[in-house]
Order: sequence, then structure tokens, then C-alpha cells
Amino acid sequence: MRKTPGWTAPLCLLALIGGAAASCAPKSHQEHVAEMRAKYTAELNGFVIKSEPVEPVEPVEPAEPAETAAEPAGEGEGGSGAGAAAAAGPLDETVEELPLTSDVVLDILVKNQNDDNLPGITLDVSQVDAGKTEKGHWRVWVDTSQVGRGPGTQVTHVLPGVDYQEGDGFQVEVRGAVPAAEQGEYREFAATP
Repeated sequence: MRKTPGWTAPLCLLALIGGAAASCAPKSHQEHVAEMRAKYTAELNGFVIKSEPVEPVEPVEPAEPAETAAEPAGEGEGGSGAGAAAAAGPLDETVEELPLTSDVVLDILVKNQNDDNLPGITLDVSQVDAGKTEKGHWRVWVDTSQVGRGPGTQVTHVLPGVDYQEGDGFQVEVRGAVPAAEQGEYREFAATP
């Protein structure tokens, strides 16, 4: 039988204590947030498009000089009345279609499986076309201070000025494992503990 040196047992005990101490070390704020984010989920219940026409901005022209006097109504070519209407010709019935701006109202269900909650989390939102090709991407902050453990809480978020086309869709997620280099784009990682 081979004997082990007398210092092996104390060395093993020291390594065990060191490993236990390292595992009990307090977590950084970023580690704590990453751990809690992993227990959040978000799913899109639906969305509503609110479109409004964008009024064109016309340049302001200087006022006409006051030197020319207006002709009395009914006299000359530029007067008002039936003679003027006939001179102007038929009404132009073409209506210029104004460009639309669309706000997208997202209805999101946020679930938290932690015993505690974060004040808010950043969600990744994607806009996809009918062929599922991504057209746009946003990172949106939602308040989760009242989202406790349980079946989830409905939150609403508005994406302003979206280029929406018929057939487009939206996807929402709590991104897992955010790399340290990108954590600055997620507000919860920057918050002080």
C-alpha cells in the first residue's frame, strides 16, 4: 500500500474551502440581473396600427404687394361669380394621397418566475414582412416593478412612426444571455443595485 504525504489532506481541505468561498462570493449587479432576466418571458398578444396622414409642409410665400386693386365682382376675367367659375374651368377632382405615419400599439404579456422582480426589463422587438424577413428592430424598456411571480401581467408599448405595410408582423422576446459588450444597450444592467 502506498502512503500519501502528510500535507495532502490539509492541501485538499484548503482547496475545498477556497472553492466554497469563491462560490459564496457576492454576485455582481450584472450577474444578478442576468440571472433574473433568464426567468422572465414576454409574448405578443397582438398589435394595433394607428395610421394618420402626414400633412405636407408648404413653404411660406411673401405677401402680395398691396398696389393692385381688386376688380369689382363680375367684371373682367378674374372676378368672382358665374363668369369667374366658367373661366376657371372644371374642378380638378384628383385627390393627392398623403403619406401615412403609423404608430404600432403592442399588447405584451410579461411573465416573471423569480421570487422578486426587476424594476424593468428591456425587450427585443422585431418587425417582419409577410416572408418573415426582418424589417426593423427595437429595444424597448417596460416597467416590471409590479410584475410578480405568477401567470403574467399585460403591458402596452407604442412604437411611433413605423413603416408598416399590410402583412407585416411583430415578434417580442426577452433576449437570453446578453453579451457583456451589449449590456449597455439594456437599461436594467446599467441601474445601480
